[in-house]
Amino acid sequence: MFRLCLPLALLLALLVATTVDAKPNLEGTWVIKAPGYSYSGNMVLHQSGSGVNGIWHSVSNNEVDTTVAGLIEGDTLTLVRSAGGQQQKFMITLSKDGNHAEGYGDGVGLKHAVMSFDRTDTKPNDAALKVPRQAAPPSPSQVQAEFSGLMTLVGFVLFIVLANIGIEFFMALQSGWRSLASRYPCNDFMTSLDSCWWLSMVRPGRSWSTNVQYGKGKVSFLPKLGIPPFRIGASSQGLILKRNLWNIAHPPMMIPWNQIVSAREVNWVDVGMCRGRALAAGALIGKVCEITVADPSIAIYIQMEAAASIRRFLGTAFKSKDGR
Repeated sequence: MFRLCLPLALLLALLVATTVDAKPNLEGTWVIKAPGYSYSGNMVLHQSGSGVNGIWHSVSNNEVDTTVAGLIEGDTLTLVRSAGGQQQKFMITLSKDGNHAEGYGDGVGLKHAVMSFDRTDTKPNDAALKVPRQAAPPSPSQVQAEFSGLMTLVGFVLFIVLANIGIEFFMALQSGWRSLASRYPCNDFMTSLDSCWWLSMVRPGRSWSTNVQYGKGKVSFLPKLGIPPFRIGASSQGLILKRNLWNIAHPPMMIPWNQIVSAREVNWVDVGMCRGRALAAGALIGKVCEITVADPSIAIYIQMEAAASIRRFLGTAFKSKDGR
């Protein structure tokens, strides 16, 4: 009788020990919530005996993925989340079926925070962490680098703007436009003005002449696209020259007719030989209108097609090569 009871007692003790030492299986993917902090995330756990480890992924916050490790003792899981030398510790009570857990979290950013954990998959699936998420917050060095790049761009744009303004004022002074505009300001903007794509101003000097060209010559048979840099017209008071609003260094002018010595039609041969005023033809093709101003002494050259209003107003006083 004793021989029969001894094996049964040993078997019963083994069964009891196995039951006591059995650990709940927590492997799988878990959804994490902390209602008091409006927080949500998920983690994937792997288990070896009473130890677990895995990856914690934040969904609601801009945080990088962190490692977690823990120890199972009965129905309690002690879980530690680590990142950059900082930690959060969670004391979690497991449900009987092992698919739900609740507890508290303390540590960096947490103070006895109520947490809940629900398992959605009993197999560890690291790919479950690859869900759409916001980027991690930039580091101070990244912010500084982005700010430096922005300031470099702003500085470059500002340099281009200031350089163009400087060139604008330089050309206005060199060409004599400022002198003419200050002496003969224009207050008549109702006159119909013709578009002009190219203009050259020549100021004679003792040894050489100063020649400043604006715009580009347009071949007559090609379409003209864009905004013409000049407007030219004629009224009973004089010749009107006007630039666009953004050409701040070139105010409009109206040169009285009594200050215009001559207005005539010339070609490139005449221009090249005219009192030593050599002009670069560039892409300009066709005839040119030369307007000579008495005071200050400046010759203005424009495309002939832009001088229609001048020819109509001057009539026979305008000298054409064909006599018309």
